[in-house]
Amino acid sequence: MKNLVKLIGIIAFVAIIGFSFVSCEEVVEETDELDGTTWKATGKVYNDPTEYPYTLTFDTPKFTISETNDLDGTYSISDDKVTLTVALNTTYEGTLSENRNELTFKSLFAFTPLVFTKQ
Repeated sequence: MKNLVKLIGIIAFVAIIGFSFVSCEEVVEETDELDGTTWKATGKVYNDPTEYPYTLTFDTPKFTISETNDLDGTYSISDDKVTLTVALNTTYEGTLSENRNELTFKSLFAFTPLVFTKQ
């Protein structure tokens, strides 16, 4: 009789654990088309022949711009507009090209437009 009670207890315990797994919702992380992509700046620094040293990496909802010093923050995307937000709520707005392979910022560390190309 004691063994039967133990068996029923074990079955009840397993059933409770099983139902708790079934009732849990699967967490789906929201991503966007920029998530996990890397972009390299093209163009020259002012009149200097040196290429822009910037690489832009997206990891929803964060981004990193690598150079000698890394700059990171969060970003958002809406249609063809990309907004980068860094410390003290400084924002930079960029535009994705029609083919979604170029991202242009009017002023991001440079006086001339800075164009990133998807790698």
